[in-house]
Amino acid sequence: MIIFILAILAVAILMMKTPLGRGIYAVGENPLAAQYSGLDNSKILMRTYAITGLLAGLAALITMARVDSIKVGYGNSYQLQSILVVILGGVSTIGGTGNIMGVVFSVLILRVISAGFNIIGFSNYMRNVIWGALLIIVAIVISSGFKFTKKPKRIGLKSE
Repeated sequence: MIIFILAILAVAILMMKTPLGRGIYAVGENPLAAQYSGLDNSKILMRTYAITGLLAGLAALITMARVDSIKVGYGNSYQLQSILVVILGGVSTIGGTGNIMGVVFSVLILRVISAGFNIIGFSNYMRNVIWGALLIIVAIVISSGFKFTKKPKRIGLKSE
């Protein structure tokens, strides 16, 4: 849990307080505009992939320590949950928008639901069916234009 919190803090600081984080958002939103504004898209993407690889390696080390062994397919069962967490957290699948705290809250919510599945006694197959159905529902809702956050109200004079 401590490593999870430290990783969240590191990624949040990286994304919100550094030029690389702003560059990642810019390249995700519009790569051509980011390039025209002077950003080196390939350098930003390579750094992003390197950081992602570092975090994946950290996750592999933690998993290896938990189960006392290593196998290529250990992470396969987490792929669907990872995609679901990111989409529920408010990260756009086409890039440019995202919120670290939204992802953290979606992780916590899905862990509570998963614990409930364990208490009820759902099989792994049934759990994956539910995660997949939830992912499809969320994708349909988001593609219909629904936003999980309220648009801030504009304050000012009304035009006549």
